[in-house]
Amino acid sequence: MDWSVLTSPDTLVTAAWGGGLALALVTAFMVIWRIRSPHEEARPTGAPPTHSSLPAPIPSTVTADTHNGAAPPLEDAHMGSGTFATVVNCIDGRAQGPVSDWIKIHCQASFVDTITTPGPDKLLSSGPHSKVDHVREAVEVSVNAHKSGAVVVAGHYDCAANKVSDDEHKEQIRAATAVVRSWGLPVRVAGLWVNGWWQVEVVVDEPAPVAS
Repeated sequence: MDWSVLTSPDTLVTAAWGGGLALALVTAFMVIWRIRSPHEEARPTGAPPTHSSLPAPIPSTVTADTHNGAAPPLEDAHMGSGTFATVVNCIDGRAQGPVSDWIKIHCQASFVDTITTPGPDKLLSSGPHSKVDHVREAVEVSVNAHKSGAVVVAGHYDCAANKVSDDEHKEQIRAATAVVRSWGLPVRVAGLWVNGWWQVEVVVDEPAPVAS
């Protein structure tokens, strides 16, 4: 072998250029890998890799009954069966989420039949009777068709249709649940207040009447 060829200036320059190109390719690969996997270093040992670009799922607030630790029934996976509860709530979307969550947890309901009307606590407690009768008809459909086990009346802070004090809202909720109880339905009746922090406060909670 002619070692002079391998050690000639042209050969050494070519080798150096080739080595530099290889180093550049390796460096580029590492940079791309770091960009594509920015969270890999923070991933705990043994944790699964995070390849998805989708946002992390929001944990459900309805996980267990705070009284008995039981989760809501799971037989409703295909909407074929499950337990129901009924709520008469305001049209204000801010109040619907917290109330629905409370009902699913505390009434062990898979589904919540929702009847909305502006200022339901005021409506049920003071009329007019024609609108009260309309709400009653909707509630009775829910109870009779879906075997709803609870009827809930909810009022909330900053209600555009019922601008009264918090204490007056709660008095109306008490009166409204008394109206619902007077309908003679075999259900639990509850009255809820959604406060200024959009948290649920229980104003009334009466169990279903015992069948004679």
